[in-house]
Amino acid sequence: MQRYVGVVHRGDRRWGVSFPDFPGCIATGDSFEGAVDSAARALRFHVEGMLLDGVRIPKPTPLDAILRNPEFSDDLKGGVVTVVPLLPPREGSERVNISVDRGLLREIDQAVQMLGSSRSSFLAEAARDRLELLTVSAEQWASNSAKPALVRREARTQRRRKERMLTRQHALSKRRRPLAKDS
Repeated sequence: MQRYVGVVHRGDRRWGVSFPDFPGCIATGDSFEGAVDSAARALRFHVEGMLLDGVRIPKPTPLDAILRNPEFSDDLKGGVVTVVPLLPPREGSERVNISVDRGLLREIDQAVQMLGSSRSSFLAEAARDRLELLTVSAEQWASNSAKPALVRREARTQRRRKERMLTRQHALSKRRRPLAKDS
């Protein structure tokens, strides 16, 4: 997975991340960690747009080169440098053949039916969510500093999934209710 330099700045109310390799790509968060978490998704979204427009994706510029480049000196003032992974951009579907435990497949099919989705999109979204959870640098993981953030991120992902499922269930239950007849 490619990693790009991001510069984190604290604003009046929020934190922001910009990317020297991607002018115009920014991310924000309520905290330093939140801004860095959203930076990976913002970077992927930006790169997906570039791919759709047929624009070449730059190779990551080494930190030394960014620090020496006077063009970036204003951006670096008062900022904290971080490394942001480029999550896999969506590039189109490819048919694959996989093996899955039967019980797990039944659970997936029930969830898919409830969500009005497809197996493929469900599994792709689950894989994408998991990859986002694993976008922690080896240094952070080795120092254990990333583990609490990873646990919080996993809990947040589970909450979002549950909220989406409940919203979908609510919408389906409204469709199934018979209309009351006036007598």
